[in-house]
Amino acid sequence: MLTIDNISCERGGKTLFKNLGFTLGDCCILAVRGPNGSGKTSLLNIISCLLTPNSGTILYANEDVKGEHWPEYCEIIQYIGHKNAIKPQLTVTENLLFWAKIRGSKELVPAALAYFDLGQVANVPCAKLSAGWQRRVGLARLIACKSEIWLLDEPFTNLDDDIKNKLVGLISARAEQGGAVIIATHDDIPIENIAELDLRDFA
Repeated sequence: MLTIDNISCERGGKTLFKNLGFTLGDCCILAVRGPNGSGKTSLLNIISCLLTPNSGTILYANEDVKGEHWPEYCEIIQYIGHKNAIKPQLTVTENLLFWAKIRGSKELVPAALAYFDLGQVANVPCAKLSAGWQRRVGLARLIACKSEIWLLDEPFTNLDDDIKNKLVGLISARAEQGGAVIIATHDDIPIENIAELDLRDFA
């Protein structure tokens, strides 16, 4: 269970949000909404411990994630941001193996390649791929790397309709299997019982 407790964030002298709090249990999907500049990416950065909030605490299983449990917390989250976190000079397979080795899940790479239809470009350096194909490589980490909580920042960008539908199916499956997903997005997400959080309510 992930708890966001009374979080506030300021960037460049501007308060993006304040007194923000929610609890995300297992099997839950949360869509974070708000106009550009409202702090959607900053919130994900805070939850992933890439950014320190001005106030408030992030708790996982009722323990502060910045304490002694920080290594354990890092092992259970997977953050897919605006950038795909791929090395252009490496092939698609090499990039996925790099991340999977960190999580001890190399055996999942073939499934990741197959799910996102990456087999045809598996041995192509990522520098030669279009933005859409590179996005697929970044998202394939969701399968290649074991994790319980997914943090996704505008994950549908540069995807065609077929891959968007596959991603929706993957997100649904993650929740059904007991995981939790937080999605910062402007897109409508065709998933039932998805929770919504509008950052304008905390401005």
